[in-house]
Amino acid sequence: MGFFDWIKSFFLKKPENLYVLQKKEIETYLAADPDSFMRSLDTMNKTARQIHTPSFIAGHFCNINRAEHKRITNATRTVDNMLQKENGSLHEALERWKISYTQLIQIPWVIGVMATNSYERGMSHTRGIVIIIHRKVLASQALESTLLHEKIHVYQKMFPSVIDEVLTKKGYFQKSCAIYQRLNPDTNTSTYHHPKYDVPMYASFKDSSMLQSISDVVFPMNDMSLEHPYEECAYEIQRAYEAFYRNIP
Repeated sequence: MGFFDWIKSFFLKKPENLYVLQKKEIETYLAADPDSFMRSLDTMNKTARQIHTPSFIAGHFCNINRAEHKRITNATRTVDNMLQKENGSLHEALERWKISYTQLIQIPWVIGVMATNSYERGMSHTRGIVIIIHRKVLASQALESTLLHEKIHVYQKMFPSVIDEVLTKKGYFQKSCAIYQRLNPDTNTSTYHHPKYDVPMYASFKDSSMLQSISDVVFPMNDMSLEHPYEECAYEIQRAYEAFYRNIP
């Protein structure tokens, strides 16, 4: 069974638009590595993540309480409602990347919650259709925009041909993978060249001989959004959402 076939069968059993995975569910899901991300990691990327045993996933996730579940419910509803509003900056940003807000809303919210900083340094990311955030983000004012950012990555994974066509038209072109490149679960495995800034787009490990964390990287022009076109897209839409939200009377 393919990855997205597995997802479809999963949601035939759970038809809600929002599903927060229990600790055991997210750990089982990640241990299966359905998107093959863990299998794609080279020695350098495994070292930076301090992956030493097959049971690396266990112990880094948690169940959430009712108040936290309500925060997630309210945040996802707000994002969906905002996407449906007639507004300039947010819809323009979506249109620039040919992302359909109606399709985006139709994608179910599937969320797992981390309890430690040991898995992916506690940073928000996606694994397939699943959005993974740290528990501390649930109390943050950035919860909504973070969820939207990650859902953009889910969209990119579900509609890669749409995104590839946009990248081609915008002038991005693929390069061979860089030697010291940090791999990112939110992106595809390709490395790109930026058409405007004329720089390769990837996060480079600072010192391959002293890797302590996946945060030990440098970004093109010191801008994390330039790590990959997928990230540039997600950050642009996230910022448009934040700007639009601030201007609501």
